[in-house]
Amino acid sequence: MNNAKGIIYTCNQPTCRWRVYARPIRRGNIFQIATLENRHSCLSGLTTGSHPLATSSWVKNKIINIIRDNQSYSPSQVVMDIHREHRINISYSKAWRAREMAFAEINGSYFDAYASLEEYSFRIIESNPGSSCFLKTTENNSFQRIFICFKACIDGFWVVVYQLSVLMLLSCPPNTKVYYLLLVLMIRTINFIQLLMLLQKVRTQNRGLGS
Repeated sequence: MNNAKGIIYTCNQPTCRWRVYARPIRRGNIFQIATLENRHSCLSGLTTGSHPLATSSWVKNKIINIIRDNQSYSPSQVVMDIHREHRINISYSKAWRAREMAFAEINGSYFDAYASLEEYSFRIIESNPGSSCFLKTTENNSFQRIFICFKACIDGFWVVVYQLSVLMLLSCPPNTKVYYLLLVLMIRTINFIQLLMLLQKVRTQNRGLGS
């Protein structure tokens, strides 16, 4: 912008505060800078370097949709993509913070996740009758471990055990019928260790009969 009093240069972004005003010296072709606002308040026109408005929060907003689709998106990739798309250099630590902020916004924070474990355990038992869920914490109420076993998994386990025991019993000679009847009666009531011991006893007898 030129006028009789001098020359004004501004950023091509209307809202940016970057501005230079130069006025002529003694009506010649020499100009003197009178005022200078040398910091951009926009994010355009930069080809290198950092920018005060490229905060972790700003970076987070630029990458959050990428992280929704790809949660293995690394800080190094964030640094490269921000430079490629916006011509701004950011540090690895800023990229890491922005990535963590995006994870927290998408998935909730780690603190919130651990705090909801007790409610989560209750909901598992409520919606899956017969399931087991045990949450263990330390004396100061810090998370230690959680065990979850759904009723369908428990039933599936015993189906496999039952099938294995039937296959073994089918290989028994006729004179081991007493063991067959005993196993069928006890298959759902004895614990797994007792079952293994009983099956081992059947196997031992079969070897004795075969010799």
